[in-house]
Parts: sequence; C-alpha cells; structure tokens
Amino acid sequence: MSTELAQSHICRCLRSLIVLMLFVGWSGPAGADSLRRLDHVRALMAAPKAPGMHAFAGQAPARGGLFHRPPSRAFAPGPPLAMPTFNTAYVRDGVSFPLTVIGTDPAQGLTTTIQTVIFAWRVRLADGTVFDAASDVIDGVTPLQGVLASPIFTPAPWTIGGVSLGITQWSDTIMRANFFGRMTAGYHVVLGPPTVIPMTLDVPADLGFLFTDPKSGVVLAAIDGDWLNDQLVQVMQSRGIPPTTLPIHLFSQVITAAYGHEVFAGYHFFYPFTTPSGTTVAAPFIEAGYFSKALKIPNDNPQGFNTGGLAHEIAEWVMDPAGSNFTTPWQHPGQPGLCFSSVVEVGDPLESIAPGLDVAGYRFPDVALLPWFTGSQVLPSINHQYSLLGGLTSASSVCPNYANFGQIGIGFTGVDATVFTGINNQHQVVGFLTVGNVLISFIISNFDPVAGNLGTADQVLVPGSLLTVATGVNDAGNVVGFYLDGQAQEHGFLLQGGAYTTIDFPGAIATEANGTNKHGDIVGDYTDGAGVVHGFTLMNGRFQDVDAPFATAGLSVRGINDSRIVVGEYLAQGTAGFRSFSGPLGNLQPFNFPQVSPLDVANFPAPFASSAHGLNNSREIAGDVNLIGAAWVAKAGLFQLVAPGFTAFDGVQSAQLNGVNDAGFVAGAVTDRTGTFAIVLLPGNAAFGLPFSRQTMALP
Repeated sequence: MSTELAQSHICRCLRSLIVLMLFVGWSGPAGADSLRRLDHVRALMAAPKAPGMHAFAGQAPARGGLFHRPPSRAFAPGPPLAMPTFNTAYVRDGVSFPLTVIGTDPAQGLTTTIQTVIFAWRVRLADGTVFDAASDVIDGVTPLQGVLASPIFTPAPWTIGGVSLGITQWSDTIMRANFFGRMTAGYHVVLGPPTVIPMTLDVPADLGFLFTDPKSGVVLAAIDGDWLNDQLVQVMQSRGIPPTTLPIHLFSQVITAAYGHEVFAGYHFFYPFTTPSGTTVAAPFIEAGYFSKALKIPNDNPQGFNTGGLAHEIAEWVMDPAGSNFTTPWQHPGQPGLCFSSVVEVGDPLESIAPGLDVAGYRFPDVALLPWFTGSQVLPSINHQYSLLGGLTSASSVCPNYANFGQIGIGFTGVDATVFTGINNQHQVVGFLTVGNVLISFIISNFDPVAGNLGTADQVLVPGSLLTVATGVNDAGNVVGFYLDGQAQEHGFLLQGGAYTTIDFPGAIATEANGTNKHGDIVGDYTDGAGVVHGFTLMNGRFQDVDAPFATAGLSVRGINDSRIVVGEYLAQGTAGFRSFSGPLGNLQPFNFPQVSPLDVANFPAPFASSAHGLNNSREIAGDVNLIGAAWVAKAGLFQLVAPGFTAFDGVQSAQLNGVNDAGFVAGAVTDRTGTFAIVLLPGNAAFGLPFSRQTMALP
C-alpha cells in the first residue's frame, strides 16, 4: 500500500481503507438501521468515554478565509531534496503541473546511483512472538535474502511490449519506461549495494497484536503505525543516515495498523533532515512488509506478496520522492465515478485490479506511467503505453470536482464528545456536546478557526425539554432540530429570533427537523403509529409527506438547498444498511457509494451502505459510508472518499459528515482513540490541505 505526503503528516489513500475492511473481515452491517437521529445520539451518549479530550493541541495554521475557495490551482514547491533529481512539468486541462523525479535529465544519458541502507527488523511482540526479516523463512527464503536476490537489487532482463529495457533493476525499469522517448543511451537510475543493519523492536502490548488471515491461516503482526513511524525516524536520525541515502525498513509479514483496523502493507514517506549548514531537506524512506504467496488478503491480490509491496513503494518513491508531484485528480480505473487522488502515486491505480508479473521468481506490480496522468505523450513512455504491463489502455479520467481537504478539529474543554451537525455561509455552525449523560446543543457565531477565531458559542435549549439537539442552520441563523418534552415525547423545533416553535407532523408519534434553507423551508422525518419513518417538508406552514417507491422500509430527508433540492437516506426491504437519495421533490432518485469492484465479491456481497446528510447550492453532497473512519463528498455523480482525522495512524473508528456550505466546507465529527470531536474540512488547498489541528473553546 502507499501513503502520500500531507505536509508533515502521512495521508492515507482509498485503497488503504478498502484493504483494512478485508483484513478485519468486514461484510457490512446486518439488519435494519434506525433512520432517526435520536437513536444515533443515544448510542453516542452510551458509548465508552475516552480521556484526554481537553488536551487538544491549540496550534492553528496561519491562513485565513475559511469560507472562501482559493482563487487558483497554483502548486507550492515541494520540500528540497539532497538526492539528485530531475525537474520538469506538463500541462493538462490548462493547468501546469511541476514534476520532480529521482535522477538526472534522461536526455543527458547519465547514470544515477542512490546509496541504500536496509534495516532488517526483528519484531518481538509482548507475548514473545517474533517476526524476523533476517531469519524467517517465507516461501523458501528469508525476506532479506529475497529482496537482495530479486531485481530490486540484482539486475534481471526486462522486456516491455516486445521492447527490451536491458538487464537492470526495478527502479531503473520504472524510469526508463516512463522516459523512454526522452532518454539517451546511458540513462539509468539504480540502487547501490545496500548496507544491511539488523535491528530489534520490542512492541508494547497495547501497540501490537497478532492477526490470522481467515482464508489462508497465515499469521501476521500488526503494529501501531504512528508509533512505528516514530521508531523508524528515531533510528535513522540516531544512525546519522544522510538524506542522500535511501533507507528501506524491511519487515517479515508485518502490517501497520491503528485501533486494530487501519492496515498498510508498506508506505513511502520522508522526514525533515537538517544539514550541517542549517538547511532543512527531505529525507525519504520506505517501510515494507514481505509476505507469503499463501496470504489471501487483501482480495487474493497477487501483486502484494514477497517483493510486490516494496516494489510498489520504490516505484512511487522514484517518481515522487517527496510526495509533491500533484496531478489532475483521477477516477479509479477499477471504480468509475470514484475520485481517488491528485497525486502521482504510480502504484495505486492498479494495485487491486492487475495481476502483476514474476521476474526472476519474484513478484512485481503493474504501475501507471506518466502518460496516464498527463493525458498525453508529451513525456513519451515506452511504446506509448499507459502502464508498465499494459493494465491501463487509455489516459486517466479526470475528476473536476476534487478537493484536497485540510482539517480542523474542534472540542470543548472537558467534554466527552463534540459533533457539528450543520454549517452555513455566515460563519456559523451548530451541533452538540456531551458530558457524561448530559447533552448540550449550541450555535457558534463568528466561527473562523483557520484565522484563529473560534467564535462565540450560545446554547440551544427548548424550554422545559429533557434533551435538545440542533441539526441544521440557514444563512439567517435560524436553527432547526428536535427535542424531548417532559414526557420524553419527541418533537421538531425551529429557533428563530430567539423564539422556539414546535414542529409536529400531523398524526406522528415522533418528529425530527433536520435542515432548513433561505426560504425557511424545513425538512426532516416523522415516525407513524406503526413505527415506520417517513420524510417530510414544511413550506409556508404546510406539511408534505416525502416518500419514494424505492424506500420500502423508511426514509428521512436530511437537507434542502435554496433550489429545493433535497437529500437524505432510506432503507429498503431485503437490503442491509442505508442508501442515499437526492433530487427535487416529487422526483427523488436513489444513489449509493460506488460498489468496490473487482475486489473479492465474497467479502462485499452487497453495495456499501451510505447516507447523504447535507448539500449546498452547487449540489455538492456530503455523507457517510460504512467503511471504518470514512465518509464522502459527491458532485455531478462523482464521489470522493475522504478520511477525516487521518493525519497519521491516529486510530479513527468512525466519521460522519453532516453539512456542507456553498464554499465547499464540510462539518461533521470524528471518533478516534481520544474520543469524539467536531471537524471542519477545508477544500481547495494546493497540496494535501492544511496540517490537521485540534482547537478547544469554553463551554457555552
């Protein structure tokens, strides 16, 4: 698997999320889920509380304009590298993309040799189980023997589409295939003979565990990735590894994980290295596991065993050494309609849909070549191919609505959970917090955390209610939601001009108001006497029932924009989990998060469950999907998976996106190992977005 650079953080890619589901045996939710928000609120309040929510770091990025999209797509230069690099650029759809790769200009015909160090790790878990890259025998060799004997280091003949690239290493094959039309004789990018350094790592009991592949019985070690990454950086620094050398951290059947879920077979990254002159440069490194051919996860994927994972990361490092090569965001070739990335990560497009190739008895993946990203042959590849082994036959399909989200988390001092449920265009958000069994709803005004202003919070509380939950806010600052009266009966409400108005759908036993627009229209759901949930609208004082033929087991309207387009979620008989819908009233259309294909159908027998929660006037929709810690935004039929809270290996358990304003800023919440906190996603940043930060404010 791979990671991409998020300034000073590790950023996960979609495939990592898909893989983690397969590792934990996820098969989707069973049975019907409740469409009522009250049930979700009660579940959150009953969940175990995590300490430390008051201990947020208060660092705010130095950038203003929270509610305004950046005016251009200028790309900041990546961090400087001490390794030799070739810099060029290409233009696609009128945007110029700089490109920095390892080596020299291929036209000069020079050979670049990158010195390497292999840290061969012996991992010892708390129960005494050992995984040793230097001594474990996997398919007849140790991981260290396999890597050294393979074309990672030992040259082998490479022929691509009938054209010989010579007897050379994997890294050189990647570069020569990419720049075939530009290179001259003598051009090579190779790895020097490695220095091997044995290392031992004792993993604390709460940071590592054993995992058995349920299909093959192969036993793996899973180690907290955040902690592991820190150990690797400390070792490289203490050993004085220069930034001109590539460290490879080799493990035997070890995956990185967080909270027992997130899974990586390997990643490439860098850490800041200060030279004797005081200059800070990027020091790239690679972490990779070495796995048996018997391993069946993920998806019986033949690209990932023995040297496949390391080869994936080397290909991505050599083509994007500092994670700063951005490109036109692309749809995943195996999942049309799913926007995947804006980074030149050459291994990701094909890792779940291509078989790879055995070379000298070792596995190497098919990877995308530059023309797939550029949309042209301005940098001609071998045979004008779009991938090394022919798995891609045309250029990437672009995603014009892709956003590189920055993230800011918000918490109230000393609380257990904070959730944002709505956001408007006037620097206001609504939501609720919990302290023990107490829930307090709020509206925050003058909210601009990027500029360092958290605004002022005021409580939202229906007089005499046992519980009040704010769920939406329009640009006039009117708040809607629901409350429990003194007899614990559920009603909707509108807060306007300081006055509360109760909203009850006629004949309903419970009513929830979920969203409102500039016209004062209100949408929500009600429960009838049979316990079935239906949607409703309230316009000009008149209620209208909202149902749809596809919603045979219930429907809830979650949001409405100024054009009276609505979104929401529904349940259908015979299916498990939520589905989504959108459209004008009277013409609602069902949709769902794209089915993962061609991943193992046995693990994904039905489409993902997903819920549409909010939309803006550009018909951007925000919602959730039942992947651990994942949510999505969508526009014009294109989905973008987002991973709130994924700043490193931070143990995200769940995420929800509840509202989106006209600038594309999304409000919701994330639950990780420290608790549940509100979050705002900020779109349109040139790189991977702003550094993730958490900020706190006083209770309302």
